Amino acid sequence: MNLDTSHEKASIEHVLGAQGSDVVLYIENSPTFPKEMRVNGSISIPVLVDLNGNHWRKIFTIFAKLTAPGENWREYRDKCLLTKNEAICFTGQRQEGALVHIVSGKSCWERMGFDMGEFTSLDPQQRLWVKDDVLCSPYFDYRQFPNALIVIAREWIQARRALAK
Repeated sequence: MNLDTSHEKASIEHVLGAQGSDVVLYIENSPTFPKEMRVNGSISIPVLVDLNGNHWRKIFTIFAKLTAPGENWREYRDKCLLTKNEAICFTGQRQEGALVHIVSGKSCWERMGFDMGEFTSLDPQQRLWVKDDVLCSPYFDYRQFPNALIVIAREWIQARRALAK
C-alpha cells in the first residue's frame, strides 16, 4: 500500500468501522489516519498501528480479544476487526442498532452521563459494569484491562450476541 505521508486527525464526530455494527467501542481519543484511509472506508489495522504506535496496538488488541469469533484474535485484529461487526465511536453519541456498547474508561463513562449506581458489577474488583446493552470497562490498556478481566467481558459480550440470534 503506497500511503501519502501527510496525515489527518479524525474528526471527533467520526466513527471508525463497519456501519450497523454489533459492537461499538466508545473511546475519547482518535488515532491519526493516513489520507488514503477514510473514516468508514477501507481500514487497515496494521497501518494504523504503524502510524499511531503501541497505544493503539493495545486498543485494537483488547478489542479483538473481546470480539473475535474464535481464539485467533491476532489474525482477527489484523484482517477482520472493524470490517463487519465492530466500530469505534469517538463521541459520546450512542450508535443505535448495536447489540453491545462498550464504554472505555471512567472519563468516557462520565462524558456519556451514566449513573453508575444503576449498573451492576460483573467482577469482584468492580472494574466492569453492565446495564442492559452497555458495558463500562476500564480504559483499553493492559494494566487496567488485563486478560482475566477480558475473559469476563468477552463472556458477557458473547452472551449478548447469542441473545440476539
